Amino acid sequence: MAVADRIRAAATASAPNAGEGPAGLVASATFLGGGSIEELSRVLGLSHSATVRLVDKLERNGLVERRSAKDARAVAIVPTGDGIEIAAEIQRARLAALEELLDPLSGSERAELARLHEKLLGGVVAAGVARGRICRLCDGEACGHASGHCPVTEAPGPGDE
Repeated sequence: MAVADRIRAAATASAPNAGEGPAGLVASATFLGGGSIEELSRVLGLSHSATVRLVDKLERNGLVERRSAKDARAVAIVPTGDGIEIAAEIQRARLAALEELLDPLSGSERAELARLHEKLLGGVVAAGVARGRICRLCDGEACGHASGHCPVTEAPGPGDE
């Protein structure tokens, strides 16, 4: 819990919104760019109305904007330039918090922790936790997603064949 608390504190300090605001902004600026409120709601684990309020807040702060989506019944949530910049700042703060926590570990201990972490993430995906929910503050470059080596996207989940 201390690790999660440090990451949340670092993310919240880097963004003008508390709660799920930082995660919503990072998800919108990375893997959900142009996604709907419904998609963002699933990633954040919020109700539709709570997600609408969050998007309203992000929009008021000039971090996202609503645009027409392919489906006329929905809107696409697109990060602005400022939103992309702050999302990157949130990810840098998250990384700095993790680096501080990992500082006492040797290189081999870090490698072992990474191996165990990948195994645990695979188990979480197999148990049915949505990949987007797991990755809501993730840096796709750091985890290997961009190069096709992300432990979350590679893990088999329920319904995968």
